[in-house]
Amino acid sequence: MSSSVVGSLKSFFLMLRPKQYAKNIFVFLPAFFGGAIFKPEILLSLLAGFGLYSAVSSAVYILNDIIDIPSDKLHPIKKDRPIASGKIAIPLAVITGLGSLISAFAITWAFMPHAASILIASYFALNTAYCLHLKNVAIIDVMIIAVGFVLRVAFGAAIAHIEPSSWLILMTFLLSLFLGFAKRRDDVLIFEDSGKKMRQSIDGYNRQMIDTLLSITSTILIICYIMYTQSSQSLSFTGANTKHLYITSIFVIAGLYRYIQIALVRSQSGSPTKVLFTDPMIQISIAGWVLTLGGMIYL
Repeated sequence: MSSSVVGSLKSFFLMLRPKQYAKNIFVFLPAFFGGAIFKPEILLSLLAGFGLYSAVSSAVYILNDIIDIPSDKLHPIKKDRPIASGKIAIPLAVITGLGSLISAFAITWAFMPHAASILIASYFALNTAYCLHLKNVAIIDVMIIAVGFVLRVAFGAAIAHIEPSSWLILMTFLLSLFLGFAKRRDDVLIFEDSGKKMRQSIDGYNRQMIDTLLSITSTILIICYIMYTQSSQSLSFTGANTKHLYITSIFVIAGLYRYIQIALVRSQSGSPTKVLFTDPMIQISIAGWVLTLGGMIYL
């Protein structure tokens, strides 16, 4: 296989943004918190749902990249994306996006609960509005991203036939806000250093505002999580084993503190997914939280 063919396949693969599929892990959260993640029929349905949501996510990213070609060409990192750099032709990108979208909708409608179809359609509609205009409105842009994560959780709950707790919805929303504002902070720093606006909504932000929002959101998130570990709803999952759920807050606090350090000290919070895949402390915090909480719920 020639190097040009390999390069084309690599560009096509990168256009789908497979690393961003990590965000769709949120579809597993209702079953995980509900003590049902290891039930074979539920796990298989969730794995299928993860794949379908990833296909729709790719369609959204392709749409966004086509719209953002002019601004991405000015970005120090985004200029190398397959569509912005011209490695992938726009017609091929459009066909790929439509194919992913239609296939995911058809399979979801045919094989998933009706509520799941509505939720995944809502996700695409919301993100289409985001790509076309709402991403240019400060604060609203980040809130829409956070709602997208809540829809992932609701989608997973619909597939698993589990009622998501209000705590899970609230914590998902707050965590997504935190990560979204941290990402905007990097855009603000780029604007301060180079004068280049990576997105139009940057006019509604400055460093002091975002640092304040990060502080407020992380504080509320920590309090919310601690309250979750002490709620009667949480303690009813598996009985006595969950009476020490508060211990898991250590990993949540450590992970948030580390991310704040990455954002405020290192100024490298522009890509939450990149942080997830590259930072050992974040990885250890997540692994410790999953193993500790999972042990309390399932053992």
